[in-house]
Amino acid sequence: MILDKGLTFFKGRSDGSPLQDSQKKELSFISCIYYILFAFFYSFHFAKTTMFFKECFAEYSDMLYQIYDKATAVLLVLSIVTILFCSNKISSKVLMIAILVISYMYNFYRGVTVYKTITVFLLLIVCSQNKSLKTICRLFLIIGWGWVIASFIACKAGILTDITLGDRHSFGSIYCTDLACHLLTLVMAHCILRNGKLKIYEYGMIVLLMGFNVLYLKAKVGLICMFLILVVTAFNQYIAPHTEGKNKKNSMLKWICIASFSLLTVITVFLTLIYTKDSSFLLNRIPGFGTFTSRFYMGRVAFDQYDINLWGNNIPENGNGGKIGGTPVDYFFLDISYTRILLTTGAVIFALLLLIFTALQIRLHKHNRLYLMAIVAIFLLDCAVEHHMLELAYDFFPLMLFCNLNTFEQCSNICMEKKRSIRDFFAVKSTA
Repeated sequence: MILDKGLTFFKGRSDGSPLQDSQKKELSFISCIYYILFAFFYSFHFAKTTMFFKECFAEYSDMLYQIYDKATAVLLVLSIVTILFCSNKISSKVLMIAILVISYMYNFYRGVTVYKTITVFLLLIVCSQNKSLKTICRLFLIIGWGWVIASFIACKAGILTDITLGDRHSFGSIYCTDLACHLLTLVMAHCILRNGKLKIYEYGMIVLLMGFNVLYLKAKVGLICMFLILVVTAFNQYIAPHTEGKNKKNSMLKWICIASFSLLTVITVFLTLIYTKDSSFLLNRIPGFGTFTSRFYMGRVAFDQYDINLWGNNIPENGNGGKIGGTPVDYFFLDISYTRILLTTGAVIFALLLLIFTALQIRLHKHNRLYLMAIVAIFLLDCAVEHHMLELAYDFFPLMLFCNLNTFEQCSNICMEKKRSIRDFFAVKSTA
């Protein structure tokens, strides 16, 4: 009886009549709580990828982690409310419950504060049910660019250390490739917010960011992915509308996007397992492939020393991130996301991510969102070299699995209606 009243309160009357104003306010209140929590966790994780956390916030770290734990408890309550009252489909409820249970099983087996970040990441996916993708992208952009600009200014002012490697700079981030990935995902969020339709000056800004990468960051894969975004966006905006229904290759591209997680897993893990000194010699002869050989080597060493198990291994790593004074002598870091997740977080989380990203691409396919499918696939391609798939500071894409995608269509329709009314108004004035 109580559950029925709760369902009626959150979803409206069973006879299909619209929600009352008080009910809409309650749903808006729940959404506001989610956006505040998302903003806090995203800001927290972004700060950890800058030198602020190490050089300015170190004395407050205990207090920040206590707030983090309290916010996680609120997020857990919100996820339970979401599963009980805010989801209509049985399949969505089952997947949400699976994500919730697995997240806390993982946290129980690993039991370290660092691993709570994965629990938070998964709970944010559950709670994103019916939340606005447009609002999530706006928060991602405002907070992300805020930290990037603040880090750059603080670095130039001498407050933060500029981690350098040769002529590569980090400008207040913990490493140059981390800054490159931030810029990449911020551009992706902007393109999604604009629904794949950019102004000429926006294309110019992306080209400028690519030039910044070439001059100061030298992150090759990030540069390639940003170029692919330019190509995909231009195609979506200028070519696709004229070839709709005529291009049979669209179907093949959609299936490649749907299978992108599986394909990239097979490719990266296979190349890692077959890595030998002879293969590294051949790859090193290809310009720009030295980065790949070192990643395959680290992965091969990890596969030789550790087994794939359900909940992952505690693998000691020593990377360049946040290190002052150059690359450590005992450098060891698993950069490839697919290898990293398999070995450090385990088969259960890996299988869950495979399910989430595949289900996301299938959902986008059903909504005929080929552009969004391509953006997600480009991010997964970047994860074939970078380790940011399970990091909220970079990866907001799994939140798209349950959130509301129709906000873009509504905004597009409103814009079209405004343009049409303005055109009609001037047409009437000219005839008069």
